[in-house]
Amino acid sequence: MATSLYRYKSIASPDTIRLIHIHPSPNVEAEIECSLAHVTLKACAQDITEHYVALSYVWGDASLKRAISIDGQSLAITASLHCALSYLRDETRVIRVWADGVCIDQKSNEDRSFQVAMMGSIYSIATHTVIFLGEPTPELELTMKLLESRLSGNEPVPISDEEQLVLLIQDNILTRPWFSRVWILQELVLSVSPWVQGGKFRVKWDTFSSYVCASDSASWSPNSRDLLIGMSRTRRDFNNKIRSLQDNSEAPSGDSFAELFQILESRRGSAASDPRDMVYAHLGLISPFTRDMIDVDYNKSIAELYEEIARRHIAKYGDTAILSYVEKLDPCDRRDGLPSWVPDWGRVDPVKVSKLDPRKFTEIDIDTVEKFRFHTRVRPGCIGCVQQIPRVLGLVGWDLGPIASIIPASSFPSLDWDEDECRSAIFRVLLSQFPKTEILRIVS
Repeated sequence: MATSLYRYKSIASPDTIRLIHIHPSPNVEAEIECSLAHVTLKACAQDITEHYVALSYVWGDASLKRAISIDGQSLAITASLHCALSYLRDETRVIRVWADGVCIDQKSNEDRSFQVAMMGSIYSIATHTVIFLGEPTPELELTMKLLESRLSGNEPVPISDEEQLVLLIQDNILTRPWFSRVWILQELVLSVSPWVQGGKFRVKWDTFSSYVCASDSASWSPNSRDLLIGMSRTRRDFNNKIRSLQDNSEAPSGDSFAELFQILESRRGSAASDPRDMVYAHLGLISPFTRDMIDVDYNKSIAELYEEIARRHIAKYGDTAILSYVEKLDPCDRRDGLPSWVPDWGRVDPVKVSKLDPRKFTEIDIDTVEKFRFHTRVRPGCIGCVQQIPRVLGLVGWDLGPIASIIPASSFPSLDWDEDECRSAIFRVLLSQFPKTEILRIVS
């Protein structure tokens, strides 16, 4: 029984992680005894005999703690991680495992920042990743046992049993909190060989997901497979992209910063104990160039991180499309310190608006009298609007005043006009309804 509290040794060299060496025991209820070793990812990638398993699990209630023994010293971890390590432990052999709740000093922001920045590599180098579904129940273990038998293909399964299995998977696996956790997408997508584990039973993820996605059973409830199908599609597309890059020496095409925003938008509402992980948990899925633009730093506040992402979006694209990601929420109810124009990725229900392309309206001739300037881009001469005025989004354009009335559609020209002619006509109508006023300098 450990008596003193475990104290982490600092990691001094880059590319270094900690691995848990879990001592064997045939008793799942036995105390977890292990040691913690420092090793470089390069050494792990080149080692052909000593492999490690990465653990993907749900953090759970942080107030529920259990103790494990590390080199004779006690470390308190979440009850959910304790359960996962107990069932992952081998009966006769020492196994090497990476799990964030032990391998990262959770009390040190510096250690968290350093280790989280390597999470993508940690999961992609691991020989296997075990997706632990949580505290096993009799129903979960029955489901996993039947699933293991079905996927082994040793004997045909009667139709009645097939329908029963579908209902069991739906009720006991797909409803598990793991599927809604924010970190799991990166962990799954980057893993070479992911396995799903419930109790002592394990099945390969790819085999399991293929079975669920391909099943034409009428017993599936609507939308019950949506999360799994989306995750499997992302894993397949990502691996296809990697293989394409390996076969093609040319630089990757596409907009990886846009890919980050697509991921953030699609993952809104995922469970994250730390809202900063909405960004950090997906960095492994984007290009190294874009990933290097975002420092993993847990000393930053949530508001500082989200604002940095928004500023980079504006600087890259030169428009206000970022506003379409802002959630529909009373400003008084927004996260403390977060500007009104910055999306809160920890919340759902963004504003759904049509994205206006201001670049098409930079200079428009109206009746050859003057040039009408409507533009929300960050021009070289106006860069201070964003960078020099703290936390205020600056725009330049005409202030047409408040909306006094809704103009009937019949007032506008037919859409089959020439595009430039139609655009000029629309602005003529607007200017006839609302007089020009002073230029709008700042919108907070």
